[in-house]
Amino acid sequence: MIGRGGPGDRSGRRPGAGGPSGAGSGTGSGMGIAGSRESRETEEKLRLWHDLRDGQLEGHRFVRQAPFGPYVIDYLCREAKLAVQIDSLRQTRDPRDRQLDNWLAMQGFGVLRFWAQDIGANRRDILAIILDALEGRLDPVAHPGLRYQPPRPPVGDGEGC
Repeated sequence: MIGRGGPGDRSGRRPGAGGPSGAGSGTGSGMGIAGSRESRETEEKLRLWHDLRDGQLEGHRFVRQAPFGPYVIDYLCREAKLAVQIDSLRQTRDPRDRQLDNWLAMQGFGVLRFWAQDIGANRRDILAIILDALEGRLDPVAHPGLRYQPPRPPVGDGEGC
């Protein structure tokens, strides 16, 4: 996830969100529904990582939790200039996500976003979409609801002159 605590924070947690033990959560007992959902989301992210790591997706190499500029990217393929972000339900409409997507696009990277809860049932489809993006075959029209930010061409590239 995006390092929410600032440029040096790679934890992906918001400041004051508490640690793995639940400190700061205010509940004091048990994991609860939210903790259980977060655990499932983490499992799904790890399953997707298993499919992406070590060049297992047609030889494309991804790094996980990759520091990039002031951000930490969930899965990053530098060679193909593609970032893949996995969002949880509590992240809906976070303006920082749009800011990250725009920043990455300005760096020449495309950004794909998927919901964590969709990975379990749709992992093969998600991998196919990622592969299409990696190989320049992604057609956003063919995937209604796809959250994709294409890379932007560099300013002043000389076209049209």
